[in-house]
Amino acid sequence: VSNLTIKNSTFKNCYANHLIELCAVKDATITGCKFSGFKAASSDKTGDQAEAIQIDVAHKEGKTEWNGTYYTKDDTPCVNVTISGNTFTDYPVAIGNHHSLAGHHHSNVTVTNNTISGTTAQNSGIRMYGWDNSVVSGNVISNYGTGIKASASNSFMIQSNTIDKGTYGIINTDSSSGQIVGNAVSNMSNQGINVYGAGTKASLISQNIVTNGGTNGIKVNASANSDTISSNTISGCDNGMYIYSSAVVTTIKSNNISSCNKYGVYITEKASVKTLSKNTISDIKKNGIYVKNNKIKIKFKSNKLSKVGSTAIKIDSKFSKKKKQKYTFAPKVVSLNLAGGNMTTQASNLKKIKIKVGKKTYTKSTKAKNYTFYFKKYKKKAKTATVTFTDKNKNTVARVLDLE
Repeated sequence: VSNLTIKNSTFKNCYANHLIELCAVKDATITGCKFSGFKAASSDKTGDQAEAIQIDVAHKEGKTEWNGTYYTKDDTPCVNVTISGNTFTDYPVAIGNHHSLAGHHHSNVTVTNNTISGTTAQNSGIRMYGWDNSVVSGNVISNYGTGIKASASNSFMIQSNTIDKGTYGIINTDSSSGQIVGNAVSNMSNQGINVYGAGTKASLISQNIVTNGGTNGIKVNASANSDTISSNTISGCDNGMYIYSSAVVTTIKSNNISSCNKYGVYITEKASVKTLSKNTISDIKKNGIYVKNNKIKIKFKSNKLSKVGSTAIKIDSKFSKKKKQKYTFAPKVVSLNLAGGNMTTQASNLKKIKIKVGKKTYTKSTKAKNYTFYFKKYKKKAKTATVTFTDKNKNTVARVLDLE
């Protein structure tokens, strides 16, 4: 079928199956429709394979029909499909498919500006399985196990979606050259954004906002890789970012990470992260940056940390018997006497110290591990003082002292 348009229609009360199935379709548009009323079969109460709109390949595998016997099984996928401006209520999967056939992927699928609501026990709001050169953008998704899942797909964009309440916000697995940009993910119990699996690549993860993302705001693991993770805002997770299990990331930069129960950025288990720079990390209970057993030497510079644990930055990696990278930046104020005009500090790898009280700022350059900082006596009453330590890599750690 080609040149198909379905619009402004209502589909409901389907028993254990799809409301619309697109199989081997070219140039199709579905817009302005409403979908609801799924009824589960007793044999499959989750309805895992019941998409409201299924996008499928005309294929037969042995005696198993992927779709109805009324299709010619010539392995034709769908091309140029647009699904836009529809409303889906309580369907196990709103849009997608559960098969992928190598060499016969769907292409140029566009899913935009749909409203999708379900229950967290259900599967995925949108499930991209074998979609190439496709775009999922501007959708509002709530109460799904996974908001959007991309599997076995290539050169796709997941952009500007709003995903609330679920287990996972966005999953990218067994896919390549995907971009995850500008999404708002909130109130997940497990992961905000999860990229995993050998051969999986998210070339860009950028400008996403993850709030209360569960265990990890952004997680890259299980030999997956990403070129750039940048300009994301992450808050209210156990770890802001978790890179581990032989994952490969070239650059992590300019992210804003706050209010984490464990680590701001945690890199471990033979991951390979090359550069970590210009990130702002605050209100972290443990280390702001913790790198353990990174597979390569990491360049970490110009990161701004505040309200982090006693050890702000810790690098503890071993590449071979002879090569390793160890670094600790755990600056602290031992004592402060404003009226007497002196402060004692302790820090390794130090380059500069700055103290700000009220409108007064004093700065000293020093490499001393134990240092007494003298400044003009401050006789006014002050509630707090901020001491900022700068290390030799231009990373800064701000300690806010309560003086009351």
